[in-house]
Amino acid sequence: MDAELLRLLREVTPEEQKILDGTGIDRKLYTGSDSFTVESGRMLANGELIRVRTHTRFIGFPRHKHNYIEIMYMCEGSTTHIIDGQKEVVLRKGDLLFL
Repeated sequence: MDAELLRLLREVTPEEQKILDGTGIDRKLYTGSDSFTVESGRMLANGELIRVRTHTRFIGFPRHKHNYIEIMYMCEGSTTHIIDGQKEVVLRKGDLLFL
């Protein structure tokens, strides 16, 4: 992977800095409903059909759903995902996950 792209992806986002400061996940960034469904309208700017962004790091992400297709690519390291509350999927460098 391109070194410059990896450098950009390693940068701590404002959301992640808040997490590191102890505030936890801000659900309002992802959903407007009581059920935790991550909404495409909150992830994509008006008119966008696709967005490349880092997944929130440094904290366990709460159980949730999506109203869009999420594709994850593991650039480095590893992460564990629990699918439907039971299926454990471990991503390692170079892996793809389609949700």
